[in-house]
Amino acid sequence: MDHNTIAKCATVFKRLVLSLLSQPSPRSIIIEEYSAKVVNRHGAHLLVKDEQGIRHRCISPKKFSYVVCGDRVRCKYIDRDRDQLIEVSSRNNELLRQTEYATKLVAANIDSLVIVCAIEPAPSLELIDHYIVAAENLPASAMIVINKIDLCKSTETIAAIKNKYSNLPYPVIETSIEKPSSLEDLTRHLADHTCIFVGQSGVGKSTLINSLIPTLNIDTQTISDSIHQGKHTTSVTTLYDFPQGGELIDSPGVRNFSLPKLDKEKVSKGFCEIDKLSAQCKYHNCLHINEPSCAVKNAMGKNELHVERYASYKKMMEKFEK
Repeated sequence: MDHNTIAKCATVFKRLVLSLLSQPSPRSIIIEEYSAKVVNRHGAHLLVKDEQGIRHRCISPKKFSYVVCGDRVRCKYIDRDRDQLIEVSSRNNELLRQTEYATKLVAANIDSLVIVCAIEPAPSLELIDHYIVAAENLPASAMIVINKIDLCKSTETIAAIKNKYSNLPYPVIETSIEKPSSLEDLTRHLADHTCIFVGQSGVGKSTLINSLIPTLNIDTQTISDSIHQGKHTTSVTTLYDFPQGGELIDSPGVRNFSLPKLDKEKVSKGFCEIDKLSAQCKYHNCLHINEPSCAVKNAMGKNELHVERYASYKKMMEKFEK
C-alpha cells in the first residue's frame, strides 16, 4: 500500500470518528419509558421500581395526585436527575380509610391484609373486625398476627382471639422477633403475594418487617410507658421486596381504623359467616337485627355464631344505617 492510499484511509477514518463523536448519545435523543410500581410517595416526589427491580426517583404531575403505594404506572426519562410519571394503570383494588375530614387512600393492588395486634398495646378485636370487613370488600385475603408473644404472661388474650376467629378463613399466627422460629409460618403465608401490614401503632409492624427482610433497617420505637399505647413511627406507606417472593407494604399505625360509609350488603359481606347464613333468612333484605325468621338470630340462639362477631356486625350495621 503506497503512501497516498494510507493517507486517504487515515483521512476517512478520522472523519468517521469525528462524525461518531459529534452525534448525541442515544439517551439524549430517545425518551425512555418503563413500567413500574410505586414504592412510596412524598408529595409530588415518587419512588418507583421498574420490572427489573431497579428504583427510580420520579416527579408526579398534579393530575396524578391520587397515586399511592402499590399503583402500577408508566414513567419516562427526562434527564439524569429526574423521571416523570406519565400514566397510571387501573387498580385491582384500593384500601381506604375514613378520617375526620376525608376518605384517604392507603395503598392499591393488595393481595392480603396482615392484621397485626400484640400483647402490648392490648389488642382491639373490634379494630380487627373493621380490617376484616375492609379485606372482604377489596377483595383480598386476611390473616391475624398476634405479635410480641414473648411478653405474654397469660394465655387468655391469645385464646380470646383464637376462639373468636377459629372457624373463619383467617389464619391466626403467633410471632415474636425474640423467637425467630415463630416467623416461619408467617413467611409461608406471605410468600409470592403483595401483603400490607396494618394495625394499631406500636404493635411491631415495622419490627416484624425488619426481621422478615434482614437487609432493611426501618425506624422503630418502643411503647409509651405512661399510657401503654403505641407511638407512630412509620409515616409513609412503603413497599419492600420480600426475599421469598412478593412484596410487603408497611403502613402507618393507627389508634382506630374507620371504614368509609358502607351499604348493608357490604357490611354483611365483611362478616362471611353472617353473609353465608343470610341466604336462609325468610326475607331477602333481612338485617339480622329485629326481623322474624332470621337464620342469623337462630344461629345465635344455638351458639353457632360467636357473640362478639355478631356484636361487631350489629354495631357496624347501626352506624352505617344512620
